[in-house]
Amino acid sequence: MADDSNHSHPTITRKQSVMIGVLGAALIGVLVFGQDGGAAAVNDAATTEPRARRRAADPAVKSKATVWPKVSLEEMLAHNPFAQPNLPKETEPKIPAPEEVAAAEAKTLESAKAKSLEVERQTKVDAVMTDWRNQKVNMILRTDRGVTALIGDRKVREGQIIDGVRIVSIRPNGVIVEPVSSAKP
Repeated sequence: MADDSNHSHPTITRKQSVMIGVLGAALIGVLVFGQDGGAAAVNDAATTEPRARRRAADPAVKSKATVWPKVSLEEMLAHNPFAQPNLPKETEPKIPAPEEVAAAEAKTLESAKAKSLEVERQTKVDAVMTDWRNQKVNMILRTDRGVTALIGDRKVREGQIIDGVRIVSIRPNGVIVEPVSSAKP
């Protein structure tokens, strides 16, 4: 068992007792003179009015004072801070007529078909263009009837359309071709 006689009681040192006195004096000063450094209390020390009245009379303090609105109890009770705002009422969704639905579906189907045909056409054009790019120009011939080129095993002239590709121009360094769109003649 532990012996209680070995435990010493805490003692207060001289430094601690001086510090307690200084802090006590500071606390009393704050309570008596206030937190404003005592300027108002020293000037008005002879006044027996409560501190709030002294501040209200001071013009420098008056400009900082907050003025609260006068609201009756009924107005306060009528105000509900948790009330929902007045939102517009939701209207019933419009149900389209069967004719409108059929027309919209037909338009959507037509649009999908047109898009599918355009993708298919573009795929074919890309394949033809790739085929033309992979062929070599074997010969270019200039005559009084125009310029002719031999590409692979095909003889072509400027302006000619072959496999959906228009021969735009034949130059000494190559042949320029472009796909023919369905809009162009």
